Amino acid sequence: MEWCIPIQTFQVENVQIGNITSGPKPLTAFGYKDSDLKFTSLSILLPHLPIKSYSPVTGRLIISLAESPQALSKMLMLQEMILASIISNQQRWFPNMPYIRRINDIRQGFQPMIQDSDMHLYCPVTESELQGPNVYTRSKWARGIIQPGLLTPGTKLRILLKLQGISFHIHQASGQWSGKFRLQHRITAILLP
Repeated sequence: MEWCIPIQTFQVENVQIGNITSGPKPLTAFGYKDSDLKFTSLSILLPHLPIKSYSPVTGRLIISLAESPQALSKMLMLQEMILASIISNQQRWFPNMPYIRRINDIRQGFQPMIQDSDMHLYCPVTESELQGPNVYTRSKWARGIIQPGLLTPGTKLRILLKLQGISFHIHQASGQWSGKFRLQHRITAILLP
């Protein structure tokens, strides 16, 4: 069982960014520490939010945070904290880089999860029940497969979102960080009325 933090009690300053893993797709994992509680992962339960769009072909899910200024503010603060962390840790995480990237370069390389008041997520498109999220609808749970027509624009849903860390893109030819990075995430559960 994994613990999650409701967005109402989530505090950005409690997020901990771990060390970077080496390999073809480096990742820095997230943790969360609040008083005596320490979580080795970061899962956030979002409030009821409307779907703006969903593509069953690509799995791209866009939800609007406009109705929840608190959630929008906290997620934007999290993105800014991540950017600041990369600015301050880039030399330590990528010691073989030929130069230090400036703030504007780092911002340009970031694929944000929050743009304006929209949250851009990936909801797995799969035929396997093992890879997809848990889905609660019509008073019962199902595992994995998103039924056609379930995620339609305007429908309100709650999402349990696991933020796995910061994923960095490495240029294949040089083996250097390309300057591109994003928040690695997974939708663990979807709750529909």
